[in-house]
Amino acid sequence: WEEQFGQRDIKTITRGDINVAVSALQVKKAERRTIDGLVKLTDKPISSSTVNRYLASLSSLFNFALDTGLVDRHPIKGGQVRKLTEGNGRTRILTLEEEEKLIAEAGRSTWPNMRLFLLLALTTGARKSELLRIRWADIDLDRRIAVLPKTKNGEARSLPLVHSVCAELKTARKIQPLTSDLVFFNPKNPSKPKNIETIWKHVRQRAGLEADRVDSLDRVVLHSTRHTAATKLIRGGANLIQAAAVT
Repeated sequence: WEEQFGQRDIKTITRGDINVAVSALQVKKAERRTIDGLVKLTDKPISSSTVNRYLASLSSLFNFALDTGLVDRHPIKGGQVRKLTEGNGRTRILTLEEEEKLIAEAGRSTWPNMRLFLLLALTTGARKSELLRIRWADIDLDRRIAVLPKTKNGEARSLPLVHSVCAELKTARKIQPLTSDLVFFNPKNPSKPKNIETIWKHVRQRAGLEADRVDSLDRVVLHSTRHTAATKLIRGGANLIQAAAVT
């Protein structure tokens, strides 16, 4: 919005201006952040859901301006600027058989911590970026929890650790380099997290789960482990609030 309206008085911004800006957003390339914190452009446009988040932030700004008397109208509310139709997103939930195949192949990976990483993802529902940045200082094996000091929404969160994961963490701790506190460190540069993209792809391929369905949104990706973990929590008796607190 600063790119579009940064030099303009907020009173002069009309719904037409906003609709033109939304059209520009729809063809803008999406960005992704690497594990090193670098921002890179992808070859895909920004999703409809992301455009709607942009609109929500602008609407919040106009709410403030309206409440404080800076403007006397809200150019987004009342259907003046319509939100885009959002897709259902990724829907893949792993079956028990698929989980077992992935875990088995992760255990055969050239990277010894791949099995531990996958088990943590499947049992905690944590995001890839959260797990790759987790440190030994964040883990309490006696209480069987790992504390994420800052997550995507800016809040700390505790991850429950099942017995099998605790056992593998104890094993992994024995081979931890003295120069790093990261659980999933890069062997070539222990101060940085491991880049697992290629390894994860090989695990999927050997498990027969690489591009196994026509719909790309229904294929197995690392985020499928998060959906799977949340689903198992619900099936196990947790309510939506409890599942949300974990994930």
